[in-house]
Amino acid sequence: MQVKWAAVAVLAAMTSVILDCDETFNYLEPLHRLIYGYGLQTWEYDARFALRPYAFLYPFALVGWIAKTVLPASVSKTTVLRMVRLAMGLVNAAGLSAMLPVTKDGTQLLVTAGLLSSIAAFLPNSLAMGLLALSVSYWRRGQRNKQLLTLAAMAIFTWPYSLVYAVPF
Repeated sequence: MQVKWAAVAVLAAMTSVILDCDETFNYLEPLHRLIYGYGLQTWEYDARFALRPYAFLYPFALVGWIAKTVLPASVSKTTVLRMVRLAMGLVNAAGLSAMLPVTKDGTQLLVTAGLLSSIAAFLPNSLAMGLLALSVSYWRRGQRNKQLLTLAAMAIFTWPYSLVYAVPF
């Protein structure tokens, strides 16, 4: 991963505010429940409806649990949240960094306003962005198996409808 992408991820994770109510109620609240054992749960996660899978939350719950366990007890839950958002940002930064060498004007992406707010946002769409960038880099390098595996991970951990990106392949 290139240093400039890691720097953008750190900056976004530490300074960005939560811009989307879905991030709070549909993802952070259930994540809090997984990490701390209590918290709110929207009806979409209720076992009676099961409209939202926990697949997106589990890897980040592990990050949050490790941060909660390793960091001193005096550290606030906000710091644990920032560590989770940092993990999201670094995953996306790795994908975007992998795509950069194969994109002619990739450096322009680094300065877009939307990138700073989306790279560390705790939303499936943000993770899909990083995984799609990684998939495009594999496609451009002719690494079809890695490309399809990344697209499958995107469909499992973000949104099933993101498989539409696999149709041309």
